[in-house]
Amino acid sequence: MLKFYSFLIAMLLFSENFAQSTVLGLIINKKNGTFSEFEIQDIQRITFGNDNIKVLKKNATSPDILITEIDKLFFKDVLITKLQEKEINSLANSFDLSPNYPNPFNPSTTIHYSIPTQEKVEVSIYNINGALVKELFSTVQKAGNHKVKWDGRDETGKISSSGIYFSQVKYGKITKSQKMSLIK
Repeated sequence: MLKFYSFLIAMLLFSENFAQSTVLGLIINKKNGTFSEFEIQDIQRITFGNDNIKVLKKNATSPDILITEIDKLFFKDVLITKLQEKEINSLANSFDLSPNYPNPFNPSTTIHYSIPTQEKVEVSIYNINGALVKELFSTVQKAGNHKVKWDGRDETGKISSSGIYFSQVKYGKITKSQKMSLIK
């Protein structure tokens, strides 16, 4: 997951495709509940390790700030303008299913995925026993990054009970799944 954030930050901050972008801040939540917040204009370098992030501030007299036990990363006040659809779609160069957010969730969660080419995509929710809870959609989609929201309801509109569910995204003949928790 840190590789994805590394790629995204590099694209937002340094790519000519995103020359019209503004990112004002980066917030890193740690698993222990604390967080670190940085103003982008104060950052000289961000280095992503397997399970940590090092931040070097501009004009810093001390070494890199090492952040471990990372739970989530957030961008503060991201604004991208004049970005063409072709440039957005070129970001997806492989089929990828990201973790849903929030997770655990109540009452809804968003499933993020990317597809490299136009293809039929099916997004479905299954319970822990493998039974279909709800088919969110089945349609041909353009290449690029996509998201779909699940409101925690089954095919009949009934609110699902607390428990473990799986989001399944089928792209062509490839299927990927993610575990998610509905907590009431």
